[in-house]
Amino acid sequence: MTIQAPHFREFLKSELQRRQSKNPRYSLRAFARTLQISPAQLSQLLSGKRNLTMNLVDQIAERLSLSPRQKRKLVMES
Repeated sequence: MTIQAPHFREFLKSELQRRQSKNPRYSLRAFARTLQISPAQLSQLLSGKRNLTMNLVDQIAERLSLSPRQKRKLVMES
């Protein structure tokens, strides 16, 4: 089931930017590796070419150590 979660997508973009500001050499590939998804999949998610699924949101939230409350807030605010 795909979901509309623009805040989650924006959160991912800002998290990548935050990491890049700390380390200019930090890449989309490195972030994808952290999330345990392919760089192509991450690029498509960030650009809006690929929809998020609740399963993927759960996996990413776990890998970024988001609390259930943080995840819910990012998914529910549309």
